Amino acid sequence: MIIAMKKCVFSLLWIMMSAALYGQNVSVLNVNSPEEYSDSLLALKKDTSSAGILQYPYVSPADIAWSVVVYEVIDVDQKVNLPLYFPVDDKIYPLRKSLFQVLKDAVQAGQITKVYEDEYFKNKLSWAEVSSRLEMKGVDQYALDKMAEGETLTSADTITYAVTPDMVTQYRIKGMWYFDKRHSELRYRLLGIAPYGRDASGVKAGDDDMVALFWVWYPDARAVLDSYMAFNPDNAARSISYDDLFNARRFASTIYKEENMYADRAIEDYMKSNALFQLREGERIKEMIRAFEMDVWVY
Repeated sequence: MIIAMKKCVFSLLWIMMSAALYGQNVSVLNVNSPEEYSDSLLALKKDTSSAGILQYPYVSPADIAWSVVVYEVIDVDQKVNLPLYFPVDDKIYPLRKSLFQVLKDAVQAGQITKVYEDEYFKNKLSWAEVSSRLEMKGVDQYALDKMAEGETLTSADTITYAVTPDMVTQYRIKGMWYFDKRHSELRYRLLGIAPYGRDASGVKAGDDDMVALFWVWYPDARAVLDSYMAFNPDNAARSISYDDLFNARRFASTIYKEENMYADRAIEDYMKSNALFQLREGERIKEMIRAFEMDVWVY
């Protein structure tokens, strides 16, 4: 009897899922014009995000038995991280934007207001200050020669040096691993995110130095990131929001710093000129975090 009921429940679930997928295929594929196709894609995008933002549970300080704050770098050159990088041109796919473009547009529109200079979230930045890091005006040698000859410069002589999505090749994130003793579970909470690349002055000078363009307090960005979809390489029909991607940790990262007594010194500060040892130290910290939960259950 119980087995028969289980089979009945699974059959109903399968029928409901099939109907949902069929409905999406009808709305996307059975259209008569490119405009209807775009509208159908927008409807599908809304449907995949209809569950809404994942609500974080309240965590009492008394329930945190152990915690560590770690800083990680996400290199978009790695295959698993490519959904954060593409598309670099949102004119081709207007319904999709790169993570950098989403953050930049939201900061400019005032949808994200908690923007800071560094990972400690002390010095707040206005859009004008952020914009000065992302774009600047300049002139070339030809314009300088015109000025030397006494000619008046025009707007055509001005060159704009701007940070574009293809120039942002890394992201830095700050988050806390903690053991919730109420639920007996090791959990992770993302606190901040920063796009890394050359700032506007570096673009003008042709430098390769990477800097944090700005830091965003992640809880303030969740609503925006939940409304934009990243490409799902496993199933293009079921996109995943940027917020879900980060909360599920569907990315590859390397720890470059952890909370410590030495004023949060970075790994490269005590393992100099040895990239392999720095990578191994980051993996050691990861293994230490994994081992904590296992050790809890060892008597």
